Amino acid sequence: MAATTAHGATEAGTSARGRWGLLLLACWTVLINSWAWTMIAPLGPAEISDIELTGAERTVLVAVPLLTGAFGAVPIGAMTDRHGGHTMFPVVSFLAFFPTLYLAFMDDSFTFMVAGALVLGAAGTALAVAVPAVAAWFEPSRRGLVTGIVGAATGGVALSALATPPLVGAIGRTATFLFLAALLLVTGVVTLLCSRDAPGMGTTDEVVWERVRYAREREATRRVWPPYALAFGGFLAMVIYLPAYLRNVHGTAPRDAVVHAGAFAVAAVAARPLGGYLGDRFGPRPVLIAGFGAAAALTLAAALDTDAGAAATITFVLLAFALGLAAGAACTLMTQMVEPRDLGVTTGLATAAAVLTGLVMAVLMGAAQVLTDSYLIGLLILAVAALAAALAGAAAPGRRPPGRREPAEPRARGERA
Repeated sequence: MAATTAHGATEAGTSARGRWGLLLLACWTVLINSWAWTMIAPLGPAEISDIELTGAERTVLVAVPLLTGAFGAVPIGAMTDRHGGHTMFPVVSFLAFFPTLYLAFMDDSFTFMVAGALVLGAAGTALAVAVPAVAAWFEPSRRGLVTGIVGAATGGVALSALATPPLVGAIGRTATFLFLAALLLVTGVVTLLCSRDAPGMGTTDEVVWERVRYAREREATRRVWPPYALAFGGFLAMVIYLPAYLRNVHGTAPRDAVVHAGAFAVAAVAARPLGGYLGDRFGPRPVLIAGFGAAAALTLAAALDTDAGAAATITFVLLAFALGLAAGAACTLMTQMVEPRDLGVTTGLATAAAVLTGLVMAVLMGAAQVLTDSYLIGLLILAVAALAAALAGAAAPGRRPPGRREPAEPRARGERA
């Protein structure tokens, strides 16, 4: 039986295996781009550059691609709605390839390195392409699961933390960046040759910034971005915050602290498909409440327990898993409330909000530590945010009623929402 796409069209030429193959291709693209996006973060100043960098300069190099990735996800998502994933997948990978190649050799000038880091942020926009491109191929009852699987590919952040430092130690900084550049180039070529758009995707010819403005004003967008921003933003804040916390509170060796932060990231992204599946089956509301509620309780437990050992490790892994569940359910909420033709721009807005939320939370947690000489306040900030998100989750729509009608037919070209 032919598959029915998000737009109500039937694609007889694409089997179920073909759709899952396209999902795997999207996951690979997000994985490699996420690795490239955060490849500077796990490196020490001496590994980043041949010149001596101050702590502030290293922080700038780490933060710049995160910020440009956050803001860039909005227009890239809107362009995906307009041009489709077949066009935008290779565009993102090629855009990330050039600064990665550039940074492999340009390591003797801080100013030039910042310029490369600015363009490297393009790698952080891959999720805004993958979510609408993949969701358009699957029926509504599976969109939470498949977008959760795509979201798990942001485990490239964990891969970066776990693999980049050993690679730099084994083959050197330049060779590591060249290796990543080669992966990005191959990914761009493969997606150009092998990716396909679902029928009806990319049918709008609205101006990108008009789409962004209309999406921002929609009630659906205002309801879906806060839970995703708090789930993914809380995860990002902990990935940034955790190494210093483990070193200073638990006495963990610096390299081991980075590995533990990577394990935290793995647990979070592994939980996203489960959160999406449960959101499809039971509705996003109970999963959001359970995920954020557990995250609040576990953060409080971590704040009150300063003893090193297996218990502390298990607490942080469970915290990551809870945030991953909530992020997966937030993806389900997005696919239920937003029509497929608008998923790109909405995903971009949610991603931008999530990255900015994560950076703000990390700064607040770090500032609290500096002012109080304690990590307690920082963890309490995360706990309060998770508790507020759990309460907000209670207002999310419940399970999609059986037989609920499909989204409205696509707008004609140029027709506004």
